[in-house]
Amino acid sequence: VFLASDALAKLAATGDVDAATIVPLLLSQVAIAVRSEGAEPAARPAGAAFENAAGVRDALIAAPLIGYSTGPSGTALREMISRWGLEDQLASRLVQARPGIPVAASLAAGEVSLGFQQLSELKPVEGIDIIGLIPDQAQQMTLYSGAVSSRSAHPEQARQLLEYLGSVAAAEAIKKSGLDPVV
Repeated sequence: VFLASDALAKLAATGDVDAATIVPLLLSQVAIAVRSEGAEPAARPAGAAFENAAGVRDALIAAPLIGYSTGPSGTALREMISRWGLEDQLASRLVQARPGIPVAASLAAGEVSLGFQQLSELKPVEGIDIIGLIPDQAQQMTLYSGAVSSRSAHPEQARQLLEYLGSVAAAEAIKKSGLDPVV
């Protein structure tokens, strides 16, 4: 089972996964993207706009429609907006992606003008430009871990897979996918 660590901890507490097998595997950062073609200038901030949290704040204020996910990156964005006191100002322009539909698909279709989602989920989608990562001052990384299901028919093979995924040998593939290995 591979999930955000907090969700995996809940499964361990209910006995659905073997808590002794939980392995932190990777970190996922939130990135900012726009549609590749036809994006209006206000929706296509320069990469330099994201050198600090103020640049992200300004881009949010300027964006006509802001897409965010149902997952951890969406939660992080909403918390950031709340900390900055922008809930009322942005409420009518925030568009949460429908379950199972990535923010990148909404961007590519022109349904939103600025999108926030985990980099690994944005990378493989055509029709968008990734502008950059949310700067460190505002970034909220998600730690993903793996564990063996308590109902696994092959627990030893599952442990071996987790061991490999947590090793230096898997680090390059993890990086290519837009994630950061924990090792």
